[in-house]
Amino acid sequence: MEQQPYICPFPLRCRGNTSSCHIPQTASFRILRLRGGEKRIEPITRGAGIIFLLEGVLLVENTKLLGGQALVLPSLSSACLECFSHVQAIMTYLYPGSVLYEGCLAEIPSKPLDSSQNAYPLEMHRVIMEYLYLLRDLLAEGLDCPEFFRGKALELLILFNAYYSLRQRKSFFAPLLRPGMEFEQRVMACYKKVRTVKELAVKMNYSLSAFRVHFEKHFNMPVYRWMQLRKAEKIREELSSRGQELKDISLSNGFSSIASFYVFCRRCFGDTPLNIRDKLANGKKVEILI
Repeated sequence: MEQQPYICPFPLRCRGNTSSCHIPQTASFRILRLRGGEKRIEPITRGAGIIFLLEGVLLVENTKLLGGQALVLPSLSSACLECFSHVQAIMTYLYPGSVLYEGCLAEIPSKPLDSSQNAYPLEMHRVIMEYLYLLRDLLAEGLDCPEFFRGKALELLILFNAYYSLRQRKSFFAPLLRPGMEFEQRVMACYKKVRTVKELAVKMNYSLSAFRVHFEKHFNMPVYRWMQLRKAEKIREELSSRGQELKDISLSNGFSSIASFYVFCRRCFGDTPLNIRDKLANGKKVEILI
């Protein structure tokens, strides 16, 4: 029987056209397949990585990973992968704002643990292996809904908390700690509670000038632009729902008038809120221009 095409369960948002889905992808999963004897350099450019090895034997730098084990890969690194047999794995990533980053690293203290600690494999619990096999099958069939995978990231977080002790989780994620991670975590925890860069600097206990310098060092962009991007993402998400009036979206995002809200949308999206809403309802991609 011919396989039926995947139909998105959120038709009001993307009309089933997942290739133009506007929802930010906050949880990335992908299948990694390598042949025996194959070598590969795996760049970790989007936050830190976790490799879940389902089958085979893999040498990651100097660490031997067996089927049924997981290993963390530090951010902004390049891992040398060498296969001893056919390998099948799932890769996922942790970066500020993602479900896994916020959930997995929230409990890890930055000072008591050695940030240079070597990575050690974690034996995966049977339930997590079953979860990963299902995830692999869904990825292989072409399921590509960001909303769905955000839920799967949350499910993985719950499984980690359910089947591993705090001590085990600290040991596993400790290699991800680096100077400045505590700063990034505090920014992610505070920015939704403030309206301006100055308010965020006060919340973080920095002078405005020092905060701007420190922020750009860790996030690789000016803090004002970063906050504008987060605001634009939030507005785009809210405009995708017909249940919210434009005036309510305007007020909840701190605009003094509906006119200033329109100006922001034209600057960030190149169109009016009404036109943006219509585009999203019709499955069209709406890019952020700033």
